Parts: sequence; C-alpha cells; structure tokens
Amino acid sequence: MSLDVLAIAAHPDDVEQTCGGTLIRMAEAGYKTGVLDLTAGDMGTRGTPEERIAESEAAGKHLRLQFRGNLRMPDARLENNIAARMTLAAKIRELQPRVVILPYWEGRHPDHYRCCELGYEACFLSGLEKLDPYTEPHRPFKILYSGLYTNIKPSFVVDISAQFERRMSALLSYTSQYGAGDAGSDLFPQEQEIRERLAAIARFYGNLIGVRYGEPFIVKEAMEIADIVALPVRSPASESTVCLSTKTFGCRKTLASSNPTSSRSPSSTPRIFLISLGKVICPCRRILTRGIVFSIFPR
Repeated sequence: MSLDVLAIAAHPDDVEQTCGGTLIRMAEAGYKTGVLDLTAGDMGTRGTPEERIAESEAAGKHLRLQFRGNLRMPDARLENNIAARMTLAAKIRELQPRVVILPYWEGRHPDHYRCCELGYEACFLSGLEKLDPYTEPHRPFKILYSGLYTNIKPSFVVDISAQFERRMSALLSYTSQYGAGDAGSDLFPQEQEIRERLAAIARFYGNLIGVRYGEPFIVKEAMEIADIVALPVRSPASESTVCLSTKTFGCRKTLASSNPTSSRSPSSTPRIFLISLGKVICPCRRILTRGIVFSIFPR
C-alpha cells in the first residue's frame, strides 16, 4: 500500500481531535489517507483495548481512511527504544506515506511527545537501504506536526469548515470515552461540553485565516512560495487589537498599528468575540473569559 498521508498517534481518538478534519479534506480531494495508533489506550480510565480499537475502526469510516492500524505498544509506557523504532520503521516502509503527521514535540501526556520522537526517528530509519535487506527503503517527503493543543503560532492552518461536523462524528464514535458513564465522571466532560470546546478551538484557528473552522500545523522547514501575488489569507488592517485571555485570566495585548497613540473615530469601535463562558474583567478593562476571547477593530 502507498499512502499519500499517514497520521501517527499515541492513542485511539488522538487524530480525531487534532487533525481529523485535515484527513477528511485530503480524502475528499482524492488522496489516500491512513492512521496508525501506537497503543490501544489500555491504561485509560474508560474502555477496554478491544473496545477502543473497534471504536477507532468505526471512526475511521467517518474519516474516510484507506488504512487504520494499531501497533499495541504499551499505553502510558511508550519508550523511544530500538525495538519500537524498528517496528514503526517497518510499518512506514509497508505503507510508504509521502506525508506524515505527528503530534507536536511537547505536551502534557508523555506518550504524545514520545510518539513524536518515535515517528520522526522511524521516518529517518525507514529510508536507510541497509536497515532491512528484505524490504524496500522509504523515507516520507514531509513531516507535519499537529499544533492544536500547543500555545505557539502555527506555520499554516487548514480550512476544515466543511469537514468539522464529520470530524465530530468520528470523535464521538468513541462511546467508551465520550458517552455517559460513571467511571471517571469527574474527569470526562459531557458530549455538549466536548462539542463546545473543540468548536471554540477550531473557530480560533479558523479566524486566523478568515474561515469558520481550522486545524493548525507546524513545520520545521521554510516553506517555498512561487507566486507572492497569489498568497492566500488577507493581511490584517493597519489598526487592529487582539486581546487573549488565559486560564489565570492574565491578558496579553498585541497592537498592530502604524500609530498606536492616534485617536480612533467611532467607526473604529472594536467588535468583541467571546468563545467561551465565564466573563471576567481583566486589568486592561476588556471583557475576558476562561477560554479564548479577542476583540478586533473592523477594517
């Protein structure tokens, strides 16, 4: 099998949250896509490994995948060792992806950044001809890092406005994780809360490129542009203010203005967008919430 795009994740339901919309969009464009989960999430509070793998197969249908696999590595105990790298490199040679999507290299869960390390090094190993004389070498052309849960500026954002609802359907296929249940009820939010959270995040990244929903990605290399006149995403107006809140209600203000001290006419009154609940007033006198809040002066 030769895939155009392969997403490698630590657990079932990871890609559905971070890059599922992009996978759907690529599949709808005619590309062959796949997902390889390293573990079955067997250390999770809810669900058995068998349940989660079955749910991942159902989710894969929503994602329009050509391939979905699971290496059954130990959950919460992923290690970047030679055995794991060789196992993953062999799978990359088998699937021959042109593009690989990995989790970002920093994160709360150790499995996520271990997955990133393993994926990157396995992509390199799989291209070494002498690694295994019985299989053909293959090194992916491009590695992308999903940046949905990182606090950094993405290299680019994919418009998933038309794919967002299907992505949510894929995620909610994991009924052991997102259905009603007593186990871990204090840890697992209800379905409506999940929808609101993911919609808020996707709206934020979509706003960066002027669309409804987006998924962010990071690349380590510079990106080539052949035609600067055809560049997408309009630059901001000469005068705009963005105010972002954090969970501690701290405020970061970025003022992009040729003359920030100039007075503003009434037509420059900012529009306030609130993408969460729980209003507070920060020291800068702007209305903030626990989630993502921003005010933009109209063009």
